[in-house]
Parts: sequence; structure tokens; C-alpha cells
Amino acid sequence: MPGSERGSARVGVPRAAAEPRTGAGGPELARCEQHPERFADWVCGRCAKTWCPECAIVTKALSKDFRLVQCPACRERCAPTPRRERADARQAAAAEKHHSISWAILDALIRPIRGWNVLLLLGVGLLYLLADRASLLFVPVLAWTLARFAPIPYFLQIMRHAANGREGFPEAGSFDDVVWDLVIPGVRFVLGCWLVAVPAGVYAVLRAGAGAEAIAADSVFWGLLALGVGYLPGVLVTAAMTDSIAAAINPMYAIQLLARMRGDYVVLLGGVLAWLAVWSFAGKALGQRLSFVTPFVESYAVLALMTLAGNLLFRRRRDLGLVDR
Repeated sequence: MPGSERGSARVGVPRAAAEPRTGAGGPELARCEQHPERFADWVCGRCAKTWCPECAIVTKALSKDFRLVQCPACRERCAPTPRRERADARQAAAAEKHHSISWAILDALIRPIRGWNVLLLLGVGLLYLLADRASLLFVPVLAWTLARFAPIPYFLQIMRHAANGREGFPEAGSFDDVVWDLVIPGVRFVLGCWLVAVPAGVYAVLRAGAGAEAIAADSVFWGLLALGVGYLPGVLVTAAMTDSIAAAINPMYAIQLLARMRGDYVVLLGGVLAWLAVWSFAGKALGQRLSFVTPFVESYAVLALMTLAGNLLFRRRRDLGLVDR
């Protein structure tokens, strides 16, 4: 273990067996052994002496979220006093309030245009712009497809980055293995997207003899298509937060994750629908004169969506059992 330091810390230790020695005020008014004018935050499990944050010995452990607090008199483990527990509970509640749904949405809208993140937005937009212009010059569709799908592994990395509570966007150097960090995530996403189109696609094939107009007017077809779109958040979550291709193409796995997200799933679905709307109608809304702006609007939309998904996963990290990746 690294060295010791003195100061306050949040620890996950059991309540001490001994109660703090206090006066008529009770445990809430326990005082420090060396500083009677200060309230005590820690009580020793062996000698029952109470200590303020300055006196207690706080040892850093290997985990960044764990600290070992010891008694300076006998070096036994200390536990928080009732007063400290109440303070920690208030701090935790304030932190959870900070990471509210409104925070998740606002941060997703602002992060792509904050500071140096704008350069990433412009870079992705330029890639999309070149892909669109290449398609106009009769470059094979494969080139356009590669330009559109090449950034997907990094987009999924953005989601992981936000899901781990980190700010900004991940550095490009975070990809250590080309296959596992770039190829496999892209494959997971593409295979997952097939599940989105499968119900409506199979139905359209079965009704191919009825003609395109009949299928377009078929409410069952649109219902199946809506079902697939509703599953799209599951594709994003499983593609970004798992390393298994089998999990990415297993609908039950994604449905279980989405169920654990509770109301946050509705917010994520709203973000997906907004992204689809931008992707489908941005060019028509801007017109021919501003067509060059469309790829950059699409770039902003996808970066905001990935950040939103990561923020919502961070909010539900305990329910989902997520760990730092």
C-alpha cells in the first residue's frame, strides 16, 4: 500500500463494534481526543477513542474509491461516527442530484462544442463531407460506407468514456489493439443494427408480392419498424459496454440492460429519435445552399448522442453493474 496521509476520506468500512465515548450530548456530539473543540468523524473499534479528520490516519489503498482509516493511538480500524455518516449521505445525495437527467442532457448538448472538442466535431464533419462529395463523383458506394462507419469504434469509445464518469472525449491513443479496439466494436455495432431491421425486413420480404405501395401503407410493417427503432438504444449499449459479439446480437441481453435503465431508457430513446431525425432531414431543412453544413450538423448529433448514452449509463452504473473500462 502507498503511504499514509491525514485528512478526511470516504471509506467503505463496517461500523465499529465499540460506541464513541461521548458526554451528555450523545454520539452526534462526540469530540476529538486531542482537539476537544472539534467534532469527531471517526471512532476506533478497539479503544473507542474518537478523532477528528486531522488526527485520524488515512491510508490510501489500491482502489481509488477505498481508504483505510486507523486510530492514531492503537492503529485499529476506525468507523465513521453517526455525524460523519450523515455528512457522507448528504454529500452522496448531492452528487447524485448533480448527475440528474437534466445534467445528462445538458452535458451531452454542450460537450461536443466545449473547448478543443470542437476540433473533433469538425474532423468528423469533414470526413462526412468528403464521403458525401465522393458519392457525387461516382466513387464506389464502398468508399462512402467506409467513411461513414470508420468512426463508429471511436464513437463507442466516447460512450464508454462518459459511462465511466470522465469528462471530454477519449484520446485517440487509447486504442491499444487494432482488432479488439477498432474492428470488433464495429462488428458488434453492425451486427446489432441488423436486429433493428430484421422484423420489418422479414415482413417486407414475405409481402413482396403485394408491391411497395401496399407495404408502405401496412400498419404491421410500420409497427415492426418502430419496434426495431425502440431496440436501437440496446444496440448502442451492448456494442459499447460489452466485449462479446454474442451479447451484442442477443436481444434478451440488451432488453435486460434497457430494463435496468428504467426511465433513462425513454430519454435515451428520445436522443436516438432526435439523431435519426437530424440524419434524415437535416439536408432538406438546410437546403442546397447550406448543404455543406449538413455533415457537421450530423457530426454534432452523433457526438451528442454518444455522450448522452454514456451519461445515462453513468447515472445507472450501480443498477447495470458497470465497472471502469
